[in-house]
This record gives sequence, C-alpha cells and structure tokens, in this order.
Amino acid sequence: MTTLGKNMKLSVDRAQRAATHEFFVSGLGAEAKSVLPELDVYVLDDGFNIGIYWVEAGEALSAEQAMKAPWLELVVEDVAAALTRLTELGGREFEYVDRTHHYLQAPGGLVFRLAKAP
Repeated sequence: MTTLGKNMKLSVDRAQRAATHEFFVSGLGAEAKSVLPELDVYVLDDGFNIGIYWVEAGEALSAEQAMKAPWLELVVEDVAAALTRLTELGGREFEYVDRTHHYLQAPGGLVFRLAKAP
C-alpha cells in the first residue's frame, strides 16, 4: 500500500514572507513554527505540514511556474467564506476547466483548489 505523507516543502521568495505568513496563519488557521531562520513550517488542523524555505527570488518558482507545479486541495466548511477571506489576504482566484470548484494562488505561488468538507 502507498499513501501520501503529511509533509511538503516549498521554496518561496523571501520578499513574500510576510504575505505568505499572513495567508497561512490568518487565512488557513495554520500554526506557524519557525524551525530555522530560513525555514517556517505551517501546520494545518489535520497535521499536514507545509515547510517553506525562504530563498532569493531566483531560487524560487515564479507565480507562472508555480501554476505548473502540483496543486493542493483545501477542504473547508464554507467555500464562499474561505474564498473571500483568502482573496482578502492576497490569494488570486483564477478560472480552470473544472467549474465545480474554486481555484486560487496564494502569495508565494502555491495553488489551491477549494472543496466543501463532507
């Protein structure tokens, strides 16, 4: 049997640190842990960890490149409220071929699909 673990790592332009931090903490309700001076870990309610290495712009994917990277699904109680809050915090909503969900790109580039919790 193979499953996905609860850890992922991103390299994000350090100029996006404040906006990304606010998006994850205030928007997603993640707990922030500063592990190293250049590494923060954001822990979601289910224990999923998103580690972000803060790097120079040239070492991170651009927003355009991040659109080609893997996307994550966020399962939320209220999709409309989550979308409103996340766009207020710098998330950029965009259209995708799947019109049954909302998609947005967070500050720093990570792309999310919003899905209603069962």
